[in-house]
Amino acid sequence: MVIIFNDSPQVPNRSIGAYRIASALRAHGVRVEVIDFFRHWEKVLPKTTLIKYLNKIKLTPIDWIGFSSKFTLPQQKLRESQSGSAKASNNTGVLTMASQEFEMRIIQHIKSKNIPIVVGGPSIDLAKHYYTSEDIDIVCEGYADSAVIAIHEHIVNNQPLTYTMLNGMKLVNADKDYNNIDLGNIPVSYTNIDFIEDDEVFPIEISRGCMFHCHFCSFAHLGKRPGTYIRPKESIKAEIVNRYKRYGSTKFMFVDDTFNDSVDKMKIIKEIRDETGIPFEFWSYARLDLLRAKPEMVDLIDQIGWTSFTFGVETFNKASGSAVGKGADPEKLKEFLIYLRERFPTHTFFINIILGLPEDTLESIQSTVDWFKAHPTVPTSVRIRELDIHDKRYKGNNSKIALNPENYGYEVIIPIDLFTGKGIVDWKNKNKLNRLQLHKLSTKYQDEINEALGTKTMTSATSMKSADLLEWDDEKGMIVNTEYYKVQNYIQSKCNFRNVPVEFKTRVLLP
Repeated sequence: MVIIFNDSPQVPNRSIGAYRIASALRAHGVRVEVIDFFRHWEKVLPKTTLIKYLNKIKLTPIDWIGFSSKFTLPQQKLRESQSGSAKASNNTGVLTMASQEFEMRIIQHIKSKNIPIVVGGPSIDLAKHYYTSEDIDIVCEGYADSAVIAIHEHIVNNQPLTYTMLNGMKLVNADKDYNNIDLGNIPVSYTNIDFIEDDEVFPIEISRGCMFHCHFCSFAHLGKRPGTYIRPKESIKAEIVNRYKRYGSTKFMFVDDTFNDSVDKMKIIKEIRDETGIPFEFWSYARLDLLRAKPEMVDLIDQIGWTSFTFGVETFNKASGSAVGKGADPEKLKEFLIYLRERFPTHTFFINIILGLPEDTLESIQSTVDWFKAHPTVPTSVRIRELDIHDKRYKGNNSKIALNPENYGYEVIIPIDLFTGKGIVDWKNKNKLNRLQLHKLSTKYQDEINEALGTKTMTSATSMKSADLLEWDDEKGMIVNTEYYKVQNYIQSKCNFRNVPVEFKTRVLLP
């Protein structure tokens, strides 16, 4: 049996990675249990509850336990670099969004039982440097649909495995050595012990990789050829039909780095919607400039049920945009955003802005903030963050800026080691703006924009929920959102399944 821990960032929605790996293993004949919402097992329960849960799994030996890492990168070291001892801290863990203390407590318990630990996921190329073989046995980088089968057979049956070594751990490069993945055969299935509730918002994988290569982006699988790595229509359709018939779901998160990188892909979704008669809606990432350049895409929006968007606008400074591969005219983008809001008044527009791109100045940043404050009805939510430049000594999938910062006018201060630097370098751009300064400004501007937009909490469009569902009630001192009780119900159901006593510390779950 295999256990996989998951930590979904958009509560109560579930992220897809752990369930895709579980589905691949189940197709191989392996029993798998996913334990989701990892951080909430600490937040609302005594810290020993999850250990008691693991100890209840006795009838079937556990072959190995996996952690699906979060999208956010590690924020602080797990251990003191000199002593090598675990560091208890309230900072979030390396693999999960629980505390470092709780994460290490679970890791140490697993290791005490001599159960191998396998880790993978979006940020593992940096996270791997925080560990040694005392904590982790195998690290898997990249899309692991095929690699996880090889890893399982290696652990259980001592079959050969292609790997290199890092700090005593076996490092598997799935994209290089186990890339024989059929996109027509990557279904995600759920079992009774996943305790899915009716009308959940499910992630559906549409495509892999991005045809663009924005110079600040450190994600893997950039620069793919147009029209490639798209999942076949019938495979996508089968999952949508399954979720609708089995769970009544009509809202989805389409997992795709850039959903509107082709009109043909959008037409596939229209065909699925027309053929099934299912009135589904979905969220996905989008390129605003592509949408503006192709009116046919805009005309398809309502026909395919695309109601929720995340736009990586990044900057309204034309010179900065051109320097990082986002060269669209900012004034035309602003006009187009206003047009989209007028045409789609109820749709959700979540906009990302980065401070500190190569040509940014305090004046250009203030101008961007002022525009959003002057147009509070256009975006649903705006996320402002300073530019991160990751330490190229440690992060494998790194941005063009990180690999050659001086070419973009950045002066960087390389930390002594990964632990003190948290994997991110300090920097100044050519206009003498620095990371620490902009970190403080991003917090200030975020508050100002939230106030202008009337949003009390940061609500991502990926939630596929109305913004008012996540508002804080000052009188009640709680988040007024019954959707969070789905997580509470999930934990209760899991514990009942294993006959583990449950004593909640609170009946309100924070996001």
